[in-house]
Amino acid sequence: MKDVTVSARYAHALYEEATAQGVSDAVVSDLQQLSQLLETNKEFATFVETAALTVDEKLSVVNNLAKTGIHRLTEGLLVVMTRNQRLALLPSVIDAVHKLELDAKGEVEVRVEYAAPVNDDIRAELKAQLAKKTNKGVILKENVDPSLLGGM
Repeated sequence: MKDVTVSARYAHALYEEATAQGVSDAVVSDLQQLSQLLETNKEFATFVETAALTVDEKLSVVNNLAKTGIHRLTEGLLVVMTRNQRLALLPSVIDAVHKLELDAKGEVEVRVEYAAPVNDDIRAELKAQLAKKTNKGVILKENVDPSLLGGM
């Protein structure tokens, strides 16, 4: 089974259960913190990606992480993924849950690259046009890349 499909299944199961229990905000917050940890802590990122550790060694770390106050559903996800030797998929599960959350809120995230900074009027017009096309609220993720020849 493709990793994307597996990640999507974990994400759907987690998000649906969190929503049913009314704790999706807490779980999403946990996942955002894990995402930041993956980005800023090389040791944690290596732990998640490596197959060199046994399942029991990884479960020990996951159990310690659970003591930091993450929601029991987040803990359950980490335990199941560890037992199934799928913890390396955590970043894609986090991304998939983020997309599910945006969809539930009627929003879409759009990445835009500009050759030069844009003013608020252009930004507002772009958001309005994208919202009209998608019928969703638009969250812009902007980046200025001077190496672009022009446009956005």
